[in-house]
Amino acid sequence: MKEKSPFFRAWFGDWRANDKTPVHVVTEKDNSRGVRKNIDTGWDINVSGKVFNETKGHKGPKNVSAVSHLDYINSIVESAILFDSYTIPNTNAKSNNSMMMHSLYAISNIGNENELVKLYVEELNNINSNGTIKRAYQLQNINKIPLESKRFSNNSLASSDQRNNYTISELHALVKQHDKNFKPTEASKVVNEDGTPKVVYHGTDKGGFYVFDPKMSDDRISLFFSDSKVTSNSYAQSDNQQLYEVYLAIKKPYVIDAKGHMWNELDDKLGNTTREIAEKAKSQGYDGVIIENVRDMGAIVINNTTEEFYNDFISTVTGGNESAVV
Repeated sequence: MKEKSPFFRAWFGDWRANDKTPVHVVTEKDNSRGVRKNIDTGWDINVSGKVFNETKGHKGPKNVSAVSHLDYINSIVESAILFDSYTIPNTNAKSNNSMMMHSLYAISNIGNENELVKLYVEELNNINSNGTIKRAYQLQNINKIPLESKRFSNNSLASSDQRNNYTISELHALVKQHDKNFKPTEASKVVNEDGTPKVVYHGTDKGGFYVFDPKMSDDRISLFFSDSKVTSNSYAQSDNQQLYEVYLAIKKPYVIDAKGHMWNELDDKLGNTTREIAEKAKSQGYDGVIIENVRDMGAIVINNTTEEFYNDFISTVTGGNESAVV
């Protein structure tokens, strides 16, 4: 859940804009009360009279048109995708224990055509434990999926030929287009091919530190990470060695394809070595350097190396205190 949490997304950016995970189109009718597990977050969400009363109690067009979707509320709760979260000020608290409101979105088809629905999930302090309780709070019908869309070429969405193979990336684009209250932030460029945050590694002979500080590096400018454990482990060869697994929030990287050359034979316009390039890239306003297909003498493998300039752009995979966590 860490990568999908509001705190991680606020730091890393809205990486789900590139997430290729499939989205389930809601078609199953079930409005029974009880607890349902949201597949995207793993949350147990309570479906009670609250979501019915709040949805029917508001007379705006988005609420009125969402009432018919309440018969499908359990499938919506299970299938909706988390895109946004915000804290609830005490002055606007829905109840004495309200903490946060989460916005989840789903594509629902109740027999006519695909429609974009928004599920508000309220998170409350659990007075009986140290945890929280989540409950379905309100449902809105944002918009019917457009029949024609440049982004979704060759996709007829007429009622006789409904599409059911959306990805989270496509859902994200629809939400961005149709929900004026959704304001995503730019995501880090250090991601996997499927759009999910990429784990990178930093090996060192001087382990045990809790903050990545570029001033403590050899060049006092940059910190080096690799997507290869083999390469990173080659720099951890002492009794005090440590391998860190981290995420990097680099929004504006300078990108190089080394084409299998050594790290000190890059022949780039900014320099020939990784350190030369890092120094000039930082001076030109880049927040990192991504060097693809580079050969490293620490371990003779071709890997992708990333140079990071700022410690607040680094977060551990585990979320612990092994390195700078924002």
